[in-house]
Amino acid sequence: MLDAKVILVYANGVVILSSTVIASIEIGSNPAINSFADSLWWSLVTVTTVGYGDIVPQTVIGRAMGVILMISGVGLFGIVTANLASFLVRTEESKEASLNLLVGKIDALRQEIAELRNESSF
Repeated sequence: MLDAKVILVYANGVVILSSTVIASIEIGSNPAINSFADSLWWSLVTVTTVGYGDIVPQTVIGRAMGVILMISGVGLFGIVTANLASFLVRTEESKEASLNLLVGKIDALRQEIAELRNESSF
């Protein structure tokens, strides 16, 4: 299971990197991207797979960056989902292990009570 901090650093890194690439490539050739803020907006919308379509890369490198960002976004949400599922399964296994331990202790106490009853009847 990946640590949440690693996932957060990865996601932020991908968004900042793609924003920087898009800003450096698209500003001047794309009328929809006029600032780093515009490229950051595009990166966030793309990585979350929302894709409003208000900003679309015009260059080949920009579109390639978009593909990389879309795949990263899907992978990122897959990792988050897998970590959540793993946590839930582990919690259930932990509960089951605790329950089995308690059942074992109850059985041991019953056996001890039965032995005490046998001793007291002699």
